[in-house]
Amino acid sequence: MLSRCHRLIYFACFVLPLFALTGCGKSDLDRANVSGQVSFDGKPIEVGTIAFVPTGDTKGPVSGGRIENGTYTLTGAQGAVIGSHKVEITGTRKTGEKIPAVPPATGEMELTEQFIPEKYNKQTTLTADIVAGTNEKDFELSAN
Repeated sequence: MLSRCHRLIYFACFVLPLFALTGCGKSDLDRANVSGQVSFDGKPIEVGTIAFVPTGDTKGPVSGGRIENGTYTLTGAQGAVIGSHKVEITGTRKTGEKIPAVPPATGEMELTEQFIPEKYNKQTTLTADIVAGTNEKDFELSAN
């Protein structure tokens, strides 16, 4: 059984982020399906996240999901609200550096790093206009 402290940590780490991505269950918003390809310096982002953050007159929650093997798909209740958005993208990759695993695991763990420049996430310059129906939004990012 989890202690109260462990329940609070679980809630803060796992439940609250889901509310942010799904909009706390609001279903009265007009949403659209969004999918696409995401690359960095010509190579697909193997593992990452993408978030569509409403801007300007567009009202509603942030929508987002995982990037896997350079592709993402947001549908249904996870789809983006129709309107203007800024787009935030992150990506992680293995560094090649290994550290001892934390018990109860044994062996070694390979470290990863977030390698996408801040101009595509924390200080994003990316935007997208989402329309009703299905949207195909590809993003080709570069270090320059």
